Amino acid sequence: MNYFIRDAVREKLAAIKVIECRDVDYETAKVEIAGYFLMKGEAYASDASTDLQLDYVLVCKIMDDLEKEGKMEPVK
Repeated sequence: MNYFIRDAVREKLAAIKVIECRDVDYETAKVEIAGYFLMKGEAYASDASTDLQLDYVLVCKIMDDLEKEGKMEPVK
């Protein structure tokens, strides 16, 4: 039983990847995020963060701002 758990933990740890966030200014990130969602249609903020290598909190803030500006709509 312990071998199974140990192997499962090792497998999960091997699957984890570290995402290095790029250091870009707000406006550049906003343009990239808007373009990302135009291309993808629907995606999670975490997907955009990973794919664009941008900080998750920044992506969420920009998505909120784009929604307030009427440039993005939440999926219902």
